Amino acid sequence: MKRGLSGLLSIALAGFLVAAPAPMVSAPAQAKVIIQLQFGPGYGLKPLPGRYSCQTIGERLWNRGYRSIRVLDCRGSVYKYSARKEGWRWHVDVSSKTGRILGRYRIAR
Repeated sequence: MKRGLSGLLSIALAGFLVAAPAPMVSAPAQAKVIIQLQFGPGYGLKPLPGRYSCQTIGERLWNRGYRSIRVLDCRGSVYKYSARKEGWRWHVDVSSKTGRILGRYRIAR
């Protein structure tokens, strides 16, 4: 069976389309939040066994909606932070053992 030039071109084009790799689809970019705590006493100390680090507690506060987090003291069993939430600045006391907020006191607007 004799085919013309246009028939060969259409066959070659069809073969190319079938053999062409699928376009690569990249995954959507994920925003990575880096929490920068302002340093305070005890910030760089390695926590005692069974205790959370100062950075970890700061990240938990961030996840709870606090912003502009400042470390006041990360020594002992209670870590103290100053942070902004709901338009107010708060003094926040957190247990270094459980990571729970023990108390928060409104400082200023």
